[in-house]
Amino acid sequence: MNNNVNMRQLALILLVIIPGGKYLTLPAMLARQTGTDSWIVIATMLLIDLICLCFLLWAVGLNHRYELKDILNMTVGRPVAKIVFVIFLAFVLIRMVTLMTSAYDVFSASFAVNTNWLGFFIPVFLLMTFSLSRGFNAIARVNEALFTIIIICLICMLVYPATNANWEELYPVATDIGKLKETMEDYSFWFSDYVFIYFLLSDIKSQKNVAPVTLICFITGSLFAVFMNTVFCALYGNTAQFYNPAMSKVSQFAVFASVNGRLDWLFLSVWMMSIFIKLCVFAFCAYRCMCSIFRTASPALNWWIVSVIALAGLTPLLFPVEEYLLKALKVLKYPFAVVQYILPMTMPLLVTLAHRRTLKEGVTHEYA
Repeated sequence: MNNNVNMRQLALILLVIIPGGKYLTLPAMLARQTGTDSWIVIATMLLIDLICLCFLLWAVGLNHRYELKDILNMTVGRPVAKIVFVIFLAFVLIRMVTLMTSAYDVFSASFAVNTNWLGFFIPVFLLMTFSLSRGFNAIARVNEALFTIIIICLICMLVYPATNANWEELYPVATDIGKLKETMEDYSFWFSDYVFIYFLLSDIKSQKNVAPVTLICFITGSLFAVFMNTVFCALYGNTAQFYNPAMSKVSQFAVFASVNGRLDWLFLSVWMMSIFIKLCVFAFCAYRCMCSIFRTASPALNWWIVSVIALAGLTPLLFPVEEYLLKALKVLKYPFAVVQYILPMTMPLLVTLAHRRTLKEGVTHEYA
């Protein structure tokens, strides 16, 4: 598997996947909690993510091709490292499953594709498995080829609805600061899209002056996410909580701008490629997590690990994932905060300590 990538490719992935996960079920869920102030939640959480990304990029600049497991094993110890990877695994698998259920809702609501979960999951799983067999480099190259048309379709879906939005619906702003803070804590799970960079630390090609490009792409993707949510709230006001998934409800306003059929379907179907790219990214992260937990380093695809990912994807057949997730996150938000916020803030220190230990004791990458 070829996982070699450069920071420019990772920056473009951030630009594509950040809006993707914020345009489906999240806006309606936030609207139920904070009304038309939901855009403030998204903007604040993305600002926190930007700070964490800065620390992570700092660590990338300090790192000398060590994997995350090497760094953790040499600094916090192997038992703690395994706990961190278990938390990571739970985080990315749940993100993957919730993203799939949201994408399934889009196909049902917008394209009237009525199929059962297996009919939707099997082709998506085959896509993720193929991407795993080819390595992360294949995901990055596909994203490079598609990101321009994805962003163009995204803009086309937002421009006309924005001209028809009633921006007065956003007022008054920040009427309940306490509720906003509580919502940010409870819904932090849907953020931190930068975590995939952890699993590519040893595969990132050395480059100079890449941090500004990465940050610009992150900020651009974040602005798209905030703008879409403000348009959504301005269109539907206090009833936004009842309209789900958000992107389907916003994009349908583009119908009135066309005299040549449902162009919104064309734009939406192309934009949905960003969701499938994001699913492949999460599948890669889950695969690498399990390789680190079970200490498997075979260059060939491990089908036992792929089977575990498949089983996780079948959970919506057993119970309503989102309903149970909202209850579970009351507890899971605390361990998830370790990998979302504490780890990136400490990564520069951990990388420095790992390298010092290498120089002092002669510890090598084989330590892990």
